[in-house]
Amino acid sequence: MKIAEGIYSLDCAGHGHVFYLEDEQTLIDTGMPNKGRRILKELSRLGIKPEGIKRIFLTHHDVDHAGNVRFLEEKAGAEIFIGKEDLPYLMNQRARPGIKKYLTKLLGLVPPKHAKTFEVMGNSSGIQTYYTPGHTPGHHVFLYGGILFAGDLFRIEGDRVKAMNPKMNWNGDILGNSISLIKEIPFTVVCPSHGNPMTREKMLPLIEELGGKQP
Repeated sequence: MKIAEGIYSLDCAGHGHVFYLEDEQTLIDTGMPNKGRRILKELSRLGIKPEGIKRIFLTHHDVDHAGNVRFLEEKAGAEIFIGKEDLPYLMNQRARPGIKKYLTKLLGLVPPKHAKTFEVMGNSSGIQTYYTPGHTPGHHVFLYGGILFAGDLFRIEGDRVKAMNPKMNWNGDILGNSISLIKEIPFTVVCPSHGNPMTREKMLPLIEELGGKQP
């Protein structure tokens, strides 16, 4: 789905969206494991070859976001970036908490060979990164062209903004603070990983209904 000129939502990755920013040659998240070939096929229909993925930005380390990172790293030669607090989970240097630990093994998540943190990028990207912990310790959201890629800060169902499953959150209170802080980000449209895009004007009042804290 075309969101704006040169900005696409790929719906082939299973249980959530993968986004591609053509001018930045950047993929945001990689979907569930074993969907890498589908991602490349969908990009091919847009006229984008594997080498058109120069970078992969991960909102966080969860299996439905990092599932094809190793495959795409190898096929595209892409650099991988993630928040520093999530890096040890991505690289399997630290066990994911709770059920996420078992999902990682069950679904066969393979870490990348190499990954960097956003801090080492400096000003080399036109994508603005914002640290929004809570769902995971190192969760980040990204702003590009007025569009906020919100990862798993929340989900959108129809015309409602809903909290993520609290069992999947690292810290609900910190997540609530991060959700409140995105009001300060100058976006016009928000694209969550789970759900359809929504305008700022429609979303902000619904965010208030979440009460600032997660259950």
